[in-house]
Amino acid sequence: MYSLETKTSQTLMISNPHCFPPGYLNRCVQIAVEEDLIAGDITTDNLPFSDTPISARLMSRSAGVLSGLTIAEAVFHSIDPNVSFHPVLFDGAALCQGAVIAEIVAPASTLLKGERVALNFLQHLSGIASTTAQWTQAVSGLNVRITDTRKTLPGLRLLEKHAVIHGGGHSHRLHLGTSAMLKDNHLFALSQLASPMDITGAVQRLRERLSHTATITVEVDDISQIPAVLASGANAVLLDNFSVEQTKEAVSLIRQSGKAIFIESSGGIRLENVRDYARTGVDIISTSQITMGAQALDLGMDFIDAD
Repeated sequence: MYSLETKTSQTLMISNPHCFPPGYLNRCVQIAVEEDLIAGDITTDNLPFSDTPISARLMSRSAGVLSGLTIAEAVFHSIDPNVSFHPVLFDGAALCQGAVIAEIVAPASTLLKGERVALNFLQHLSGIASTTAQWTQAVSGLNVRITDTRKTLPGLRLLEKHAVIHGGGHSHRLHLGTSAMLKDNHLFALSQLASPMDITGAVQRLRERLSHTATITVEVDDISQIPAVLASGANAVLLDNFSVEQTKEAVSLIRQSGKAIFIESSGGIRLENVRDYARTGVDIISTSQITMGAQALDLGMDFIDAD
């Protein structure tokens, strides 16, 4: 299996704040390639293709933002380590229709076997980057960040969060161990204990057990919960499914308290109204729309005529 981490570790360290753990990218590629080639390619394997390398281009068929180029390269190398892959653009680059993304030189059989898997990664991740770019552009000039959530496809979270960054967004919690967040179901379950625990008690309990550098966020779905959050000593509050007007009221209440608390808005936010939410004064807007709601970007691979 082609070792992607060794070749690109320096680049990933710079462009991805999480960094991919050892073997992660190779596992993603291996699963995807095996899924398509588990029984070989009965079309390509039974036709008389030449072993002489030919050229192909990865092309953009629509405008957007590129992401996934590195793992697309790894797909072809997993099939044939001798593939020559020449990027023309880079992850995070703006794409116009007809743009050449990369040129590949390999035997036709290698190109045909790797085409769909490589494009699946590229189209999916570029779709996320492109959608994220639309959201970040929608709030340009305002002091707010667009972030993703943990709503990602199983096994592809790091790649998808990387694509969000390529689109100009930011990453929220990487996993459940990143930071503490008391959500509605946590609070409900705690309220059902023999000795019920409220917001203040839950935050204090976490403070006693976590590092002094740990951050604690409390999710609220009603403005009446905010005074308890402010009194608890939490670092951040997540306004879940608040309307724009409710968000304005909540932000005003929090700011007037004088508490240095981070305000996150999430739920019910769409591209059409994200700027209205951004104008309320929240610090970040987190959304699953940039990952789970992203449409794949139209990309393709074309062989180059030798003539």
